[in-house]
Amino acid sequence: MVSTKDRTQRRGRIPSAIFIAGIALLIVEACAYLVGIASPGILFVLGMVLTLIGALCSAFTDKGKTKAEDVITVFLGICFFAWIGWRSFMP
Repeated sequence: MVSTKDRTQRRGRIPSAIFIAGIALLIVEACAYLVGIASPGILFVLGMVLTLIGALCSAFTDKGKTKAEDVITVFLGICFFAWIGWRSFMP
């Protein structure tokens, strides 16, 4: 049988992986900027979207009570960066 501790740990792995992937893309974009490599910014936008999606998933999988204001703020951030990416990178 699977204990509740194992379930809790497994439930937190997916949001953490999404969040870490977003942070990694942001770091790659920042390093490219510091080195002087020209970049269209897709890594930045994708990194922000993934980071915010990871935060939103984490808020829903957390055992504590999530505030509606926090969820709405993160959701609006996801919508904003998705809109920026769509407007900038879609032909």
